[in-house]
Amino acid sequence: MAALFDWLSSESTWDVCELNTMPATSAALPLLVSSLRKNRWCFSITEIPCSRIALPSSWDAYLNQISKKEKKKINYLTKRLENLYAVSIDKCVRESDLPTRLENLFELHQGRWKTRGASGTFASEARREFYYDIGAAFLKRDWLEFWELRLGEKVAATQFCFRYRDTAYALQEGFDLQFSSESVGYVLRASVLKTLISDGVSGYDFLGGKDASKERWGAQVGNYFNIHFARPLSRGSLYLNLVRSIRSSKGWLKSRLPPSILNLIRKCHRALRAALLPRTVEN
Repeated sequence: MAALFDWLSSESTWDVCELNTMPATSAALPLLVSSLRKNRWCFSITEIPCSRIALPSSWDAYLNQISKKEKKKINYLTKRLENLYAVSIDKCVRESDLPTRLENLFELHQGRWKTRGASGTFASEARREFYYDIGAAFLKRDWLEFWELRLGEKVAATQFCFRYRDTAYALQEGFDLQFSSESVGYVLRASVLKTLISDGVSGYDFLGGKDASKERWGAQVGNYFNIHFARPLSRGSLYLNLVRSIRSSKGWLKSRLPPSILNLIRKCHRALRAALLPRTVEN
């Protein structure tokens, strides 16, 4: 931690450091907070929910830890899909296959967001390039869990995960809306979980957020922490203090201002971030 702060203090090419989705059990977390206070750096901590499935040692044991309804649903949907199509599911193991599979992921993921009138996360060229980089890096380390479900020759669902030690982390997924009634994404997740269990993986982490769909898979809700910090008396600390002020007044504003004014405030906030923070170290 001392080495980290020495480097951050001497490096001038950043304004705010964002360490996101830090596990509540992280050994670095209390040390980081203690060092921030000791050095009197400006920082904020926000707590976000996470959903994680504790995977047992066998598939049968897993099926017994979810509801009977969900157990029947997995078997029924899988068999129904196999009766309707020539189903194949496989993992990316060759770097030469990575570009095509990533393009499939981008297209399927974006398709769903476009129907909602939203741009989607992969509208960003930088985000797409990031996935090319981490996909290749994960594959070389044998961390990549990048799965596709095909119906015949057509890719119907895809799931991009990585495995570190005994836990698999789900980053992104997508499915062809043409086959949404066949629950292709659901069948793919069930297959991935079954394979991970057979490989001795003990956890499947959805990486943030909680909802009923995750809980149906047996996910337990826990916490992650986002820690954002900046050097004292800097542009970054000015920004963090402004964000803190905006958050503290958000409830009051929502109860008193019309939506049009709130949208204007949000636009101003985004413009402020762009103006103040051209340089962000983000994890």
